[in-house]
Order: sequence, then C-alpha cells, then structure tokens
Amino acid sequence: MEKPMDKKSFVVYSSWKSYFDLMDDPDQKTELLYAIFDLADGNEPNIGHDKVMIALDAIKPFLLKDIAAYQDRCRKNKAAAKKRWSSRASKMQADANAFHLDGDNVNDNDNENVNDNANDNGNDTENDLSCQAGASDIPTEAEVIRVAKAKGLDFSEEEAKRFIQFYYVEMEGRIEGEAIRNWKSLLKGWSNHMLIDPRDIWGDMTAWYHGPFRKLPEAIVNRYIADQNRYNTFITRETAELVNNYLKENC
Repeated sequence: MEKPMDKKSFVVYSSWKSYFDLMDDPDQKTELLYAIFDLADGNEPNIGHDKVMIALDAIKPFLLKDIAAYQDRCRKNKAAAKKRWSSRASKMQADANAFHLDGDNVNDNDNENVNDNANDNGNDTENDLSCQAGASDIPTEAEVIRVAKAKGLDFSEEEAKRFIQFYYVEMEGRIEGEAIRNWKSLLKGWSNHMLIDPRDIWGDMTAWYHGPFRKLPEAIVNRYIADQNRYNTFITRETAELVNNYLKENC
C-alpha cells in the first residue's frame, strides 16, 4: 500500500458507527479501530476476526479515497509552489542586485576563513556550464554550501544547485549586463527568499495557530498570511526568522 505522505489526519464518517454496533465483543471493536489507524498509516492491518475484516472492507474505500485526495493535493501544492518560485525570479533578481551592485565592494573577503582554492572534485551541477561567461568563476555546490555556512546561512545541496542554475545558467553569469564579480554577496539575498514549509519549523499547525501564533503582533501576522497566500501555504525564510526572533524576544 502506498504511504500517505506523512498525512497526520484522516476523515472519519459517522456512518462507520454502524459497523462498530454490529460487534458485541469489545475486543473486536478495538481491533477494528486499530485496523483503521493502520490502514490510514499505510500499513497492512493484522486482523483475527471475520466481522472485523468485513467491516474494514466496507470502510477501506473511503479511507483510500481520502488518502488519494490528500496525495493529489500535495502534488498540486508542490507543483504550484515550484511554479510560483519560478515566477519570483525577477523579484529575487532585483533583491539580489541590490546586494551585488550596492555592496559588492564591502567585505568582499567576508573574513570567512574559507579556502576558496580548495579542490572540489568534479562539477556538482547537472548542467553544462562550460559555455557560460567566466566558467572558472562559477562556484560548485560544495563551495556555495561552505561559504553560506560561514555566513551563518543554511543551504541544502538542492538550494545550492538552484542558486548556481539561476545565476550562471538562466542569468548567464551576469546582472544587468555586468559580469558577476562576487557571487558570495548574493547568498544573503537568496537565503532571505527561500521558500519553506511552516510544518518543518513548528510541527503541529493546529497547536501552532492556537498557541504561539496568537502572540504575534498584527504586522507580523499579516506578513505571514501574505506569504502563505502568495506562495501556496509556504513562507519565506525571512518571514520565518522574523516570527522566531519575535517569539524568542517576547515570549
């Protein structure tokens, strides 16, 4: 059975009560209840009573339909988020341009204690970048991750790949016609606009909305909601940090 993609809830129909009423033995009712949870978790139930099997066979189509609908929503949400990410490229470029053009000569060395001449074996990207401007200046994923870490930024391998893809494939190593002189100065702007799932930070969203979320000031709440509306339930890392910093300082 296909796993329900970390689904944390499922629909229970009131009509299911009739299946429990048919069982006189409390152990059978308990067995049916646990079988329903096993099925919802994508596990094969261990059933020892015929009545439980018959009842579960009647309930199973409803559960599987609910799981399939959830998985379809997840796929659509991911596709929509990816599409929205792509549509944000121009805004990200404008933000990054400000870092690149206005602050390019400030702290270029960054005091990172990073050996930029380290030998990173092989080309970590899946794209042929050799034809792009200044191929020798194109960072590898390992370099992006290492320098980002030195700046206090958390870049995954996938995010490093997106960074290189955007600036050295889509933008061909140039910003407003000028060759990128210091890609390190672009990392902060990129990090601020990464999209993340609130559940990865705050877990149970029901508890989150009934607890810490209620303590946030209106301005932060409005920004959080605006992000979710714009990015299909995702928020930017910048917004997440704003929320966490407020809660840390005031709660």
